[in-house]
Amino acid sequence: MHEIILCKLGEVVLKGLNRRSFEMKLMSNIRRRTQRFGKWKIYSRQSTIYVEPAEETCDIAGAYAACKQVFGIIAITRALPCEKSKEAILETAKAYLGDSLRKAGSFKVESKRADKSFPMGSIQLSQWVGGALHDAFPHLTVDVHHPELTVYIEVREDAAYVHGPAESAAGGLPLGMGGHAVSLLSGGIDSPVTPWCGRLAVFIIPFTEIQEEIRRKCPEDHFTLIMRRFMMRLANMLALELRCRALVTGENLGQVASQTMQALAVSEDVTTMPVLRPLIGMDKEEIVKIARHIGTFDTSILPYEDCCT
Repeated sequence: MHEIILCKLGEVVLKGLNRRSFEMKLMSNIRRRTQRFGKWKIYSRQSTIYVEPAEETCDIAGAYAACKQVFGIIAITRALPCEKSKEAILETAKAYLGDSLRKAGSFKVESKRADKSFPMGSIQLSQWVGGALHDAFPHLTVDVHHPELTVYIEVREDAAYVHGPAESAAGGLPLGMGGHAVSLLSGGIDSPVTPWCGRLAVFIIPFTEIQEEIRRKCPEDHFTLIMRRFMMRLANMLALELRCRALVTGENLGQVASQTMQALAVSEDVTTMPVLRPLIGMDKEEIVKIARHIGTFDTSILPYEDCCT
């Protein structure tokens, strides 16, 4: 069998009657983000979305990296399916995780039996596979509390799946379920820390003439605040034209003088829709960490004379 990607769902599983619509949107987003890496069979079972190669030429590493950036997925792992027998599960674990088992000093086995018709319980299966793996890799010690490697076994409807530890993914809810918003994007580090959103329409609004008029006719100590009000006003007009429901900014409370509570209230006063500020309570170190993680930091620090400067 071919290696596949298992995407674990986050908040989506808490939804009620509309849960299926969230899952369908999430699978659509996964399909769009993975299509450049080949053809995939994407389906949902028991709070997990399966991303299965449909042809030999699929780039599973590329698809895995793309899925990690899809909102709605809380954790992700590559796994190898096998027949639902303890012998097949053992052989798959030895072959698929052999290198990791040889490098580890301690291990444990965790099993989940979603298919209740499987003859062994989760604990029984973990003990049997764990004992056999210890015989095959005698240098390993069993550590159920702090193992260097955990071997995961999932016995599900269609097959059993063997994999190592999952990695954290984007989390949250599927992109597109809450409607559209206009994001105000500048050249600073704070502003681009809301990407990973797939398709974007970029609108560039010339601002130099407005900026020059403000400089000529407004008190200098009010310059930044008035400029920000104009930016919010233009963004609000654009959002209304595009039928968006909110504005999004990279503003952070108190980080600069123009982002006090009073200043934020004054700049927001010209809008007619909610202003979402996902970074509002973060400090600079947290924002820089996120920027480095999502790959926008190096672009943000390039020298460029924009209106923020």
